Amino acid sequence: MTGLDKARETAKKIKKGIKKEAGEANKAVVEVTEHKLQVGAEVAEFYRKNANVGSENISRDSLPGLKVTESNSQGLLADGSRPTIGSFYYTETKEEFKTVEISMISVSKGFYVRPMDKTKKKMKFQQIISGMILDGMKPFVMYVSGKRLQGLWDLGGELSPFTKHKEMPVPMMAFKIGLSTTSYKHENGVSHYINFEIMKDESNQVQLITDLGVLELLRGGVESMEAAVESIISATGVDRQTGELLKDRVADEVELEDSVQGVTEAEVEEVLSTGDDDAPPF
Repeated sequence: MTGLDKARETAKKIKKGIKKEAGEANKAVVEVTEHKLQVGAEVAEFYRKNANVGSENISRDSLPGLKVTESNSQGLLADGSRPTIGSFYYTETKEEFKTVEISMISVSKGFYVRPMDKTKKKMKFQQIISGMILDGMKPFVMYVSGKRLQGLWDLGGELSPFTKHKEMPVPMMAFKIGLSTTSYKHENGVSHYINFEIMKDESNQVQLITDLGVLELLRGGVESMEAAVESIISATGVDRQTGELLKDRVADEVELEDSVQGVTEAEVEEVLSTGDDDAPPF
C-alpha cells in the first residue's frame, strides 16, 4: 500500500470514527505552559508524547485540496457556479469557505518546483500543509508558496513556545488554526495572502483540541499523510538552479533542498518575492 493509499484510508477512518469533543473529564487537572491552558491528565500526557509531531518543517494526486480562489481559478462549486475570489475552495466536496478552522497535521520541508509560467526562469519554493478541516473532519493538503509563506512561518514562531515548551509541550495538531485571506495588488492584478491565526476564546485563552479520541485519530494520520506528501515532493521536486527533476538523478545524487532555515537573508527575500500571481489555475 502506497503512502497515498494509506492517507486515503486514514482520512476515511477519521471521518467515520470521529467523535464530538465531549469527554473532557478531569479538565482542570493540568495547566499547559505558563499560558494557563487547562486540559485533562490523559490529554496532557498525549501532548507530551507528541509535541514535535508534524511541526518539524514549519518556520497532486487525488488527495483533497484546500485552495485559495483567485481570478484565474478553474474549480467550480457543486451547483456549477464559480467560487468567490479570495475564498477557500475544497476540491472533494466542491464547497467554499470565507474562513475555515483547521488542525494542521504536518508541514513539509521546503522544496522547489518549476514555475507554471514557462517564461520564468526562477524555480518556485513551496511547502505543503496536510491537515483536517474541523467542521466535518475533512482531510486536505494545501500548497503554500511566494508571499503566502510568511504567514506560515510567522505561525511557526507563535506555536514554538508551546511545541518546544520544556515542561508541558503541546503538539501542533492540538491547536485550532483559523484561516482567512487578505488581498494585495501586484503588476498582474490582485492575489491573496493567507492569514494563519491561533484560535482563542472570549477570555483570550488559546483553544485546544482536548478530545482524546480526536487527537488519537489525528495522530494516526501523521505518518501516512507525510508519506503521501513526500511522494508528491519526490515526483515534482526540482533542482533549484537547473530545474531538473530530482527523481531523474542517480539515487545517491538526489538531495532535496533544505527548507528556508539555513539559507541567506537574500535567498529568503527571493523566495518571498515569488508572487502567487503565477500560482497554478485551480
